Amino acid sequence: MKLAHISRYGFRSQDLDRDSILQLSSSVFADYGKILKLAPDDLAPRILDTDGQMWFVTYQQTYRGLPVEGTEAGYTLDARGRMVALGADIYPSIDVETTPMVSAEEALDIAKNLLGDAEPETRLLPALIVFPKRQKREDELLTGVEDGACLR
Repeated sequence: MKLAHISRYGFRSQDLDRDSILQLSSSVFADYGKILKLAPDDLAPRILDTDGQMWFVTYQQTYRGLPVEGTEAGYTLDARGRMVALGADIYPSIDVETTPMVSAEEALDIAKNLLGDAEPETRLLPALIVFPKRQKREDELLTGVEDGACLR
C-alpha cells in the first residue's frame, strides 16, 4: 500500500505547524481508519513533534471520551511531505460501562486511606481511564512467579 502525500489533503510541507497537523490528522485517520480499524472521532492527540525535518504524530485511542491505556495510532511525515509510516495499536471492540461508581473526591479519599499515615503529594486529579483486558496470544506463555511453571 502506497501512503499519501500531504498535498493530497491541500497541505505543503513547508507550511506545517501544530494546527495544520491537527487538521491533516483528521483527514488521514478518516482515509485510513478502515485499515487501522479505528474511528477518527475516537482519537485524541498525544504527541505532535518535529525535528525540523520530519513530523512524528501520535494519538491515543479514546472510548466515550475517555483515554484508553496502552493504545496509540500515528504516522510520520518526511521533509518532503510524504507519509513514511502509519500504524495503530488499538482495541477495536471496547464495550464497557464508563459511568464512575464513586466521585473523584471519593476516589482520592480511598487512595489516601490505602496509603495509611503517609501523606502523598497529590500531583494529578483522579481520572477515569479505560484499561482494556489484553487478550493472550496463541504464542504467549504465562509463567509462575515462584517456580517458573507454565500456567498457560
